[in-house]
Amino acid sequence: MLRRALALAVPAGIIAHGTKASAQVGDRQAIDALMERFAEAYNRKDADAIAALFTEDGILSGPAPILIGRPAIAQNYKGRLEQGFGNIRFQFQHYAPDGAWAAGGYMVRLPQGTERQGNVTSIFQRQGDTLLIRVHTFNFHG
Repeated sequence: MLRRALALAVPAGIIAHGTKASAQVGDRQAIDALMERFAEAYNRKDADAIAALFTEDGILSGPAPILIGRPAIAQNYKGRLEQGFGNIRFQFQHYAPDGAWAAGGYMVRLPQGTERQGNVTSIFQRQGDTLLIRVHTFNFHG
């Protein structure tokens, strides 16, 4: 009986601990502030500043191969920004109750000067007092 109680209690403690930790990941204001810093860096064409908003092993998934790590993410954005992409704006409409992810839309100016919109979903991770992007995925409409 004691073994069974321990077998049930240990996973319950792990689950409770995981839930408590994830509940502290972020909140709407922190997420919006982080993504505003992303947009500001993008709009001033600072690929390294964008990459610094990701975890060291962050993942970027868009209409290209999946990229892992800050150096690959910085290189991707450097190329996009050199091509003339700019004026990105995010508008999240959906937030996880625990602040671990957010989803919504974005608009970006393309190199030829037109704007295109798409969907964006980001997963966040807190490292100390800093909220970072763990996974950022996006697509284009149409």
